Amino acid sequence: MDRLRALGVGRDWMSGAELLDDPATFPRFVAARLAYRMLGRWAWLLLVPVVVSIVLRLPAFLLATAHGLGHHSPRALILLSATLVELVLLALIGGGAMRRSWRALSGVSLGTDSREPNRAARDRARALIAEGYHGFVSGHTCRAEVTDLVGGFYANPGCVADVVTEQQPRVPGLGLPPAFLAHRQVSWLELEAGSELHVRLLLARAPLPGSTLGERLATRPLQSVGGRDLRPELVATFPHGASWPVQPSGQLRRRRVRRWSALFVAVSALVSLISAFSEPLRDRLTLIRDVLPIAVPEAAAA
Repeated sequence: MDRLRALGVGRDWMSGAELLDDPATFPRFVAARLAYRMLGRWAWLLLVPVVVSIVLRLPAFLLATAHGLGHHSPRALILLSATLVELVLLALIGGGAMRRSWRALSGVSLGTDSREPNRAARDRARALIAEGYHGFVSGHTCRAEVTDLVGGFYANPGCVADVVTEQQPRVPGLGLPPAFLAHRQVSWLELEAGSELHVRLLLARAPLPGSTLGERLATRPLQSVGGRDLRPELVATFPHGASWPVQPSGQLRRRRVRRWSALFVAVSALVSLISAFSEPLRDRLTLIRDVLPIAVPEAAAA
């Protein structure tokens, strides 16, 4: 780790390595930080070809406008459309390059892409419950958890510390790497043994500053609990209550469908808007209309 830190002298791309809540993710941590904080710092260079293209087109556009050739609006829309297409292509190229770099750098990582540090302890809890025990409590991973396993429970008290944890990307299909973000956590378990065993998990956590804009945009935000003053809240109870963390449901897939539908409606609206300005543009967008043959109201209804 000292040698890796030496590579980042004067930079913060290795900050938080000693706070990882799962040490086994260290190779993925290095790969993600290289992608977002080393390669990501130079992502603005992708805009250079777009700026150069606009500068080269401006003289011809201004010359044609000065001689009264054509209308201003169609030419401006053509320039805008070409610029938007170039930006989309460059974004795809940049995303593909980051994806290939992430896969190459994280090739030494052990385990699956979606690690669950508590999985082994949870499996142990299931085995103990099958033998007649009420549940199993473990620690060490800093991942607070209370899970109802039908007839028993698994619990982890978490920690009282600043930790760095792996956050999955917002859109997994794009192949972007996860980001390792820091947060402050306060959590503990309360076990009450009487006529019935009760387990309660109290937790508070809040994100810490230091993440880059690219990391915040690419990954799902960490759910804050307890506000800025970190006042612990009851988040899980057993046997009567919810588990923590909340398991993903079908809502995620429905949100993804809605986002793609909204993108389709936006593209349809953009095509309709551009084609409404002039007849030449309407003729040039015939091919796009063949690909997207429905209007905006029909797309919204779909």
